[in-house]
Amino acid sequence: MSVDDDGYAYYPDKKISGRAARTYYIQKYGPVESDLVTDHLCRNRRCVNPDHLEMVTNAENTRRGESAKLDWKKVEKIRNLYSSKSLTQTALARKFGVCQSHVSRVVNLEHWATA
Repeated sequence: MSVDDDGYAYYPDKKISGRAARTYYIQKYGPVESDLVTDHLCRNRRCVNPDHLEMVTNAENTRRGESAKLDWKKVEKIRNLYSSKSLTQTALARKFGVCQSHVSRVVNLEHWATA
């Protein structure tokens, strides 16, 4: 395997096209819709561990990108705090620097849904 200019693992062999992470994901979980992209939950572009990957829309992947205010650990913390009734959605929004409607989508699995 090699790493491309964007830091993603790929196969230099012309018989296998595309990035390696998608191939490993498909090997473990089966076919993926062509309009979905690979999100590296571990934030390591070189990672090909299917357990660290999730297939999402490009829009969702962009929301989760480097400029996103939330990452996977913060999302889990929001869900845990909300499910334990420790904080309201409004309080969580203030704590994590996002709007209440975003927290609502996170706790209702509309954003950052698990694989």
